[in-house]
Amino acid sequence: MEANMNLSFSQILELLKNLPGEQKIKISRELEKETIGSKLTELLTASPISLWRDTLENDFEASIFPKYSEIAQIKKEMYEAGAIYASMTDSGSTVFGVFANAIKHPAWKLFKL
Repeated sequence: MEANMNLSFSQILELLKNLPGEQKIKISRELEKETIGSKLTELLTASPISLWRDTLENDFEASIFPKYSEIAQIKKEMYEAGAIYASMTDSGSTVFGVFANAIKHPAWKLFKL
């Protein structure tokens, strides 16, 4: 069964104000995820991968690279090897690169999509 509600933004805010604090936090986090997810999807589908290098960055890189130069070096090596785009995932557990052609590197794992 599909619910069809037509609520204004102010009505939604009023409903949220009346929720207990813990539920407000949970809904806020879910809305944040949804907003970030939709913005990221929009960015990724609206611009070609070749533009990502200059427009899409992981904010953690600025604080991680000075402390762990080997992570910055891996990203640099990926670009030198021909990556169209390279970045850390999330907080740096992985560095990935997007390549037009398969490459071989002894320390890298290749995943084809």
